[in-house]
Amino acid sequence: MAKADHRSNLTSSTSSVVPLPASLLASVERAAAGALQADFVADPLLGPGLSVCNSYLSSVVKRHGGLIEAAICEALERSGEYLVLRQVEMPITDAAEALVATNTPEALAGLTATAHGPYRRVAFFDLIAIHLKTGAAKIIEIKRGGGITEVRKRRLIERDLRCARLQLPSFLRPRFDCEPRSYESWLLDYYGRSGFTDGLTVTREGIDALFGVPVRNLVDAVTDRLRGEVLREVPRLLSVAQNMLGAADDGSLEAHPFANPVKPKPSRRQAVNGNATMTRAKARGGALRPTVQ
Repeated sequence: MAKADHRSNLTSSTSSVVPLPASLLASVERAAAGALQADFVADPLLGPGLSVCNSYLSSVVKRHGGLIEAAICEALERSGEYLVLRQVEMPITDAAEALVATNTPEALAGLTATAHGPYRRVAFFDLIAIHLKTGAAKIIEIKRGGGITEVRKRRLIERDLRCARLQLPSFLRPRFDCEPRSYESWLLDYYGRSGFTDGLTVTREGIDALFGVPVRNLVDAVTDRLRGEVLREVPRLLSVAQNMLGAADDGSLEAHPFANPVKPKPSRRQAVNGNATMTRAKARGGALRPTVQ
């Protein structure tokens, strides 16, 4: 397959040309630039030069997750078939918790719970997608995938998704003066291997079938564009690392002055009273967006 021109249209894994909307193109460029400016600490083994490379690549991979989410939302909105609510904040009620704790996933299929009343915690979900014709509503959590998610975190996410599905009709009714005709919850594990329950999980291969509209091509086009940014930057960073290593023959690992265009920043202290939404947005490396409450 011919190499794509990353300055214009992009060739996805399905060989179809997918133009990137200006908003997504800007998001990719911000992600690549932000990864380059990420704080890092020089590792004693790698030294400053290789630590810069490692920091950049790790940061860009983390930011890729936010771009996948943005591309999925954009594809659903552009289809004209979905109303998409992004960054949804939902209290998990005691009633929903009790049902999930005392029923199997199969038994929960015909049950619902109130989204109002006593609750002990608030969950945050990446999106709710409501099909404008069928009335089917899906509440979605998105993971980039490619590596196992820690067990306790995985169990909490699965429990939150099951509770949210029970609450979804009650949650949406006062906001849209309607009730969805069907309601589901899904974990989109884009590259898979995160370890979530099969019956709750959809990967890249099943995402178009889940929504009934093309989604994957736009996500892959965003990935192609970000990969192009990375491939342009990595040779320069490797040159930086090589020059730093060449300047450290005395074992000091001091950087050569010529080879230090990327400078470490002082670490920032997180605000003690930062809310959960702010913490999550920072972790994804994206801009904080208003939540749907």
